[in-house]
Amino acid sequence: MREDISSLISTMLHTNNAIDMSSMLTQENMFDAAILRSMLLDYAEEEDTDAFEFFEDAKIDESFLRGFMAGMVQTILIERSYGEVLGRLSHTDVMMLYEATRAFLMEDGI
Repeated sequence: MREDISSLISTMLHTNNAIDMSSMLTQENMFDAAILRSMLLDYAEEEDTDAFEFFEDAKIDESFLRGFMAGMVQTILIERSYGEVLGRLSHTDVMMLYEATRAFLMEDGI
């Protein structure tokens, strides 16, 4: 019980409410990110050929996906520079997306 309360207080003290992320986390951006995530992870799990058609129809090319991968790496590097703990559960999702994107690019290049 004491650890739970301590953890809760620590979380409250370390939450920075001064950062307004509303310009980044718009409904449109979150929708686009969810679709991109879904297509990449579905492709990785099932090697679904619909992903190729989706990216082609959405005009998402190799340079976009490479930029997406660079953004994920940049996020991890920023967290590391601030002393964040690497290897958290959320980083599993980042790694899965990174690996799925890399697999898609390799398959698309063949």
